[in-house]
Amino acid sequence: MESLGALIVMFLLYVSGAILAVVMLAVGIAWGIRWGLTWAVKEISRDPGIERWLKRAFNTSENPSHSEISKPADVSNN
Repeated sequence: MESLGALIVMFLLYVSGAILAVVMLAVGIAWGIRWGLTWAVKEISRDPGIERWLKRAFNTSENPSHSEISKPADVSNN
């Protein structure tokens, strides 16, 4: 009977170790994603060109200026 008890304890230790490993991995991935997004936002905020592009892309209430509108090329053969 003692070997059955040891087997159960060993099984529980392995299962709890696997659960702990998954939790640690998930927390590490979440921390890495948060750090990466924070870094990306800081880098974007330092680049005025990207910042202007993002403002134009997400601000649809303003009409674009005439210099930003490209006219289609004339492809007729006449």
